[in-house]
Amino acid sequence: MDKMNLFLNEAFDVDNFWFAFMLTLFAGLATGIGGIIALSAKRTNTKFLAVSLGFSAGVMIYVSFLEIFPKAEAALVGVHGSFGLLWFPFLEEWFLWE
Repeated sequence: MDKMNLFLNEAFDVDNFWFAFMLTLFAGLATGIGGIIALSAKRTNTKFLAVSLGFSAGVMIYVSFLEIFPKAEAALVGVHGSFGLLWFPFLEEWFLWE
């Protein structure tokens, strides 16, 4: 039981908790305020909506690749070596289509 308490005390930092809590609160308030603004609008500007959705999708894809791609590359090199890094995407696509 002492090892578990030691792990929890090391993993849980009060400063990190409040920082994460404030970020979550800020994101929730921003969503609520945006919803109120959207509901109070007289008419829908479809061009602005299209540009906004395109921008947000681009940001999400960029962040996903920025976070996921280096980890995937390191795992691929670890398993298949640098040769697998060059040929694995082509082989995977070839096997998926047959």
